[in-house]
Amino acid sequence: MMDVKTHTICYSCRDTKYSFGTGFILNKKIKYLPMDFQAVSPRLCYLSLRGKFNNHSIINVHALTEENEDAEKDRFYEELDHLWERCPSHDVQIIMGDFNAKMGKEEEFCAVIGRNSLHNISNENGNRILSFACIP
Repeated sequence: MMDVKTHTICYSCRDTKYSFGTGFILNKKIKYLPMDFQAVSPRLCYLSLRGKFNNHSIINVHALTEENEDAEKDRFYEELDHLWERCPSHDVQIIMGDFNAKMGKEEEFCAVIGRNSLHNISNENGNRILSFACIP
């Protein structure tokens, strides 16, 4: 975590300069709301916020691109799944970020994303995130 004048930056990244990472920028006016922050990997981080009626579990994602090896993508989605399972079920649960995915208009996922996708056909990363979202 890093404090800047009016904000706190919670981030997860590599130690090298100019490397990517994920994170959250929190206004110091809400400094009493964060309950937990976990830097899981440069591509995943978790923030828990105290809410009036429900707490919020937020996962920030920067998924691998299509060009990455399947084994790397499998590890990423295993980490994401493990992190998701640890979120308290009574919390408001949010996953946000860049999934590097194209989600198409395929019939099998129509109930999940509808017919209003920008793309006609999902790419591999799109299929991965849609499968993740559809598995109970």
